Amino acid sequence: MTGGEIMSILFAIIFLVVIFKCVGLVLGVCGKLLGAVLSLFGFILSIAVGAIVFGISTAFALVLLCIAAGWLLIKLIF
Repeated sequence: MTGGEIMSILFAIIFLVVIFKCVGLVLGVCGKLLGAVLSLFGFILSIAVGAIVFGISTAFALVLLCIAAGWLLIKLIF
């Protein structure tokens, strides 16, 4: 594995841990609608930063975004 691949995997792990912790907090503080909008904005912004800084691929970024959006949807429903 190259250094770039390791950094991409590390970014993905940190991204998902932060998303799982922050979505519930944002929804609780801001309400469901505003919390959902802010969470999606945060997802897209952090994926963009990950793509620029760590060089993650578009497909990998899309998978991370889908996981985060699925988690947001689960938190909104329950």
